Parts: sequence; C-alpha cells; structure tokens
Amino acid sequence: METTLYNSRTWRNLSRETCRVAELVGGECAGSISLHHLYPLSLGGAEWGRTVECCQAHHPYLEALARRVYGRREPRRCHRQHRTREAREACERRLNRIG
Repeated sequence: METTLYNSRTWRNLSRETCRVAELVGGECAGSISLHHLYPLSLGGAEWGRTVECCQAHHPYLEALARRVYGRREPRRCHRQHRTREAREACERRLNRIG
C-alpha cells in the first residue's frame, strides 16, 4: 500500500486539540478540529507541508488568508455568456477580486 499523507501514522497522530487560528485572531470556535495546510495544496503546496490545527468556524478565514498571501495559480474564468468582451472581463475581475 502506497503511503500518502492522509493515511500515514504520522498524520493520524498529530495533535487536534486546540484551534490555533482562534488563538491568533480570536472569535468563537465551532465544529471539529482538523489540520489545515499553511500553504494549501490547491495553490501548489506540498502534501507533507506544514499544518496548523483549525476548527470548522475558522477554516474559511484561513482559506481567505492563504489566497491573499499566496494568490491563485490560475485566474478564475466566468462560465456565463456575455454580450461583449468588456462585460466578460469585468465579470472575471469581480471573480478574481481578493477580499
């Protein structure tokens, strides 16, 4: 069986006790605690990269922060039909806006 990060003993034994994001930014925690990659895989991070404990309530905050810091690998494209090229470009600018 090929070992990947998520089925390894190391991953299973990592601490999942406290939401570290709440310690930094405050706010109420909710949901289960899971490990989140500091440099997300979706943005090109390494599978065995550094992780931080994060609750479900703070997970969107951490995702938004990662997008702001690391950016996207490829810009998002609009799937709608637009009458003009300018309208499509304006829509895609809105889709790719940070914050």
